[in-house]
Amino acid sequence: EIILSSKCLGSSCISSLVVDMIDYVGLNKVYIDGKDIKSTMGIDIDYWFWKSDVLDFDKKATVDFLLEKEKEIIESYPPGEDGGTDLPDSLTSRYSNYNFFKIDDPLTNKIQDHIKDNIKQCITTFNGFNKNIPTDDLWLLCWYNVLRKGEKINIHAHRFINELEKSFMSGHFTVQAENTNTNYLTICKSSNWAVKNIPGQLIIFPTYVPHYTDITNSEETRISIAFDLYDNKQLANENFIEKGNCIKLQLD
Repeated sequence: EIILSSKCLGSSCISSLVVDMIDYVGLNKVYIDGKDIKSTMGIDIDYWFWKSDVLDFDKKATVDFLLEKEKEIIESYPPGEDGGTDLPDSLTSRYSNYNFFKIDDPLTNKIQDHIKDNIKQCITTFNGFNKNIPTDDLWLLCWYNVLRKGEKINIHAHRFINELEKSFMSGHFTVQAENTNTNYLTICKSSNWAVKNIPGQLIIFPTYVPHYTDITNSEETRISIAFDLYDNKQLANENFIEKGNCIKLQLD
């Protein structure tokens, strides 16, 4: 078990974290009232998130490019299952039909490299605590979300508690957002913590953690890139692999 209270990870020292916590670049362990969180079922659950540094990228050009690509994807595919986000006819509901990492453009390549670099750093940090996470069989599902004024992503989880052993890493990279947070919850949904959406920043978190966004109140679209990462091909969705939208991720 990773116990991070009063220890340092790289250049970041982490004290006990509470709901209104200060978070650091790197690995953050989530504590409530100075204690590890335990579900109401008595199950020990590990709650953490990885916070990247802020990527310097051309936000306006990237936003324009992704909004044009959104039209293309929506015209190419009918809406499908929206993953519990309550966005039934949206780019999000088409997440199973494409992979962001297959969009080949200098603008997207820069973000893809940032995501890969931080996945590698995150795994390396965990392996420093004897987690022994392999990196030779990683599989990635990656899509992006576009929210307009009045829209939000409802509470959902990418895997459920009964799939805890299969869960691995998920992430959100913020392309554009104005005064919004992504809110993460404990499994029993009795406690939550908010992480501010900062353009250029990636947050990685356990796939089993429920989460949702604030309502977008700005005229400016909120755009985020999301992913699920599996450390074994057998854990990924076979149909998605066959369709080519769940791809093998090479970190080196």
